[in-house]
Amino acid sequence: MSELNESLKLDVEKSFIKWLKEEKKLSDNTCRNYTNRLKNKIPDKMLEINHFIKKISLYELDISNLKKIYKLIIDNVNGLGNWNNSPTIGGEAKSSLKHLIEYLEENKIYDKYIVDSFNTNIQTEQQKSPLNQILYGPPGTGKTYKVNQRKEKFIYKEDSITDDEWLSQIVKDLTWFEVIALSLYDLSGSANVPTLSKHIFIKAKAKLLNKNKGVVPQQIWTALQTHTILESSTVNYKTRSEPFVFNKKENSIWFFIDGYEEIIPEIIEIYDRYKKEKPQSQELHNYEFITFHQSYGYEEFVEGIKAIPAGETGNEDGMEMIYKVMSGVFKRLAQKAKDNPKYSYAIFIDEINRGNLSKIFGELITLIEDTKRAGCDEEVEITLPYSGEKFSVSKNLYIIGTMNTADRSIALMDTALRRRFEFVEMMPNPCLLYSKEAVDLELDDNSKDDLTKIENWGFNKEDEYYFYKNHDDYDLIIKEINLRRLLYAINNRIEYLYDRDHTIGHSYFMNIESKEELDNVMRNKIIPLLQEYFYDDWEKIQMVLGDYPNQKASDEDKFIVNTKQEEKKVFGFDLEDIEDNQMTYEIREEFTKEAYIKIYKKIDSSDEQQTNSSN
Repeated sequence: MSELNESLKLDVEKSFIKWLKEEKKLSDNTCRNYTNRLKNKIPDKMLEINHFIKKISLYELDISNLKKIYKLIIDNVNGLGNWNNSPTIGGEAKSSLKHLIEYLEENKIYDKYIVDSFNTNIQTEQQKSPLNQILYGPPGTGKTYKVNQRKEKFIYKEDSITDDEWLSQIVKDLTWFEVIALSLYDLSGSANVPTLSKHIFIKAKAKLLNKNKGVVPQQIWTALQTHTILESSTVNYKTRSEPFVFNKKENSIWFFIDGYEEIIPEIIEIYDRYKKEKPQSQELHNYEFITFHQSYGYEEFVEGIKAIPAGETGNEDGMEMIYKVMSGVFKRLAQKAKDNPKYSYAIFIDEINRGNLSKIFGELITLIEDTKRAGCDEEVEITLPYSGEKFSVSKNLYIIGTMNTADRSIALMDTALRRRFEFVEMMPNPCLLYSKEAVDLELDDNSKDDLTKIENWGFNKEDEYYFYKNHDDYDLIIKEINLRRLLYAINNRIEYLYDRDHTIGHSYFMNIESKEELDNVMRNKIIPLLQEYFYDDWEKIQMVLGDYPNQKASDEDKFIVNTKQEEKKVFGFDLEDIEDNQMTYEIREEFTKEAYIKIYKKIDSSDEQQTNSSN
């Protein structure tokens, strides 16, 4: 910890004890016990339940994290119940922490001190996860669903918002003209450029855009002259654009013209909002979600030269197209993560394998490695090719991608990139296709534990078989059609005829409530997917659906019927070079319930025999 933070910590500790004695009238002995709980007992307990990864005094934490720890204790999280019931330890722990929070709030000490490298002291759920991870599997296995769950881990609800944070929120979407007009309005309507360049609105905007001090005055001059009234005698600038609200005195003092309030009322509204509507709390969404595709490149991801038309953001006051180095989505998020080390950030990349990964990541292939992150012993910092800026990736930025194995094999990914990611397989899970109402009403606690294990991919075919042998009444049934067995049979056949990477995900059959919905899924999603998998090899598609002639299903109970075509009936004569009796295939207009049931009915008994014999 830095000397500054150490000094602040001691100041808070001393002033807190003084407050306890004077305001709460507590004895010296009680104050000593409280300090012992805050510096030793509670941190030791947080280590024991894996909430800390190293011991730190609670005096070192900000108020939002103290409240999280207090909630853990109050809610008896992770077996804190017995500890809480001890009046001399748990009781005093709760009281001391409650009083510390009260003291900080009463004295408005929200963010006066922050522990250095906060993420190395507090172990959050994200920190237990790998920094770089790819969820991969066939389509419909819940990869995007899992990503949406992960997003919640990167949303922070803060009980307060600092002045700097509020200022950034105000100016982040404003143009340079709007920020300069806002600053001039705050300066009573007149100021010179050096004064404007030091204004808090200007400095906040420059920080967001990574503008250096030399660039800012030039930006101010350009905006002021561009929006100066045409009849000005002190400004000779050819490129002008509305709104015309500025003018300049002989001594280089810029000012608003008379009646400017009616021309730019939105500036006054923004100023009033800044002064009067600062929220008491905030919700931080510390993530970005993007999708890779064939034309996605380094320029969109890291940085690149972008053409900006006149009037667009970044060229608000120009009259011609300009070209500027613009930061990409990853670079912008990496900067936020570096500026706010106490929070975790994430970039979610859907369909990560559909992009040219070597082209998109470029030199990041080195920077994103766990041991090469900023602050690590093997930290690597590079110079970016377009901007020339120094760049590194901090340890609080997570990269989470999804990959559809039916689109492209993992083996086709760049080897150097592959070894920097942890791959989590997500395969179809037929066991998720159960009747939730029946389970909630009927299953005992042990059976529910087994089901939870299966739901979370902690299962194998043997677990699945024995669970449903005892609980097959809880399968999701639509008009006598068992969806779990249906999916199980379809995927077994696909895996036999093709491979496991091209099976069908369980999500296609979830939330189905009627036979009509099931028919729609089969006709418009499952069969087209099978056509793609098997390259319109209709015989294999028939085998998967139980419609192959040797499977002996009646035409009424098939999804796909085949008809022989004789060449004489088609052309009117025999063709020597073409085989007689070509086969044509047609998807039936209506699907019977027996068409579904027959897919799994004939193999249920043989599957059970095979499982029994393996035991």
